[in-house]
Amino acid sequence: DKEKPIWVFGKNSLPFYAAKQLGLEVISPEKTSQFGTAQISAADLKDLHSENNQEFCSVYLPTYQTSNPANENAAQSSGCSFELDYQNAFGGAMSVLYLGEAIYQALLSHRAVSSKE
Repeated sequence: DKEKPIWVFGKNSLPFYAAKQLGLEVISPEKTSQFGTAQISAADLKDLHSENNQEFCSVYLPTYQTSNPANENAAQSSGCSFELDYQNAFGGAMSVLYLGEAIYQALLSHRAVSSKE
């Protein structure tokens, strides 16, 4: 069974910009498409995370099917991963706003769960 690639977002992407507007640091590969996306393997994602010696959260966008259970192990090592309640957008300021709100709500939910543990 071939492993599905994982979509990641870097510079020039809506998720990158929305996260930066929230003051978050985004870990992404050096090379991305003109739209700020790249497809990498679970092993490459794990390497990308290990290169950055800091806590991180992996965010899954359902429209990109990045929450494939076969690929989640690479992100699980962080202890922080969540799927956004967000549908694909067509770009523009409102898309960044909606994506930023989804990231913010997911982080609040994660914080609430973490503080209960």
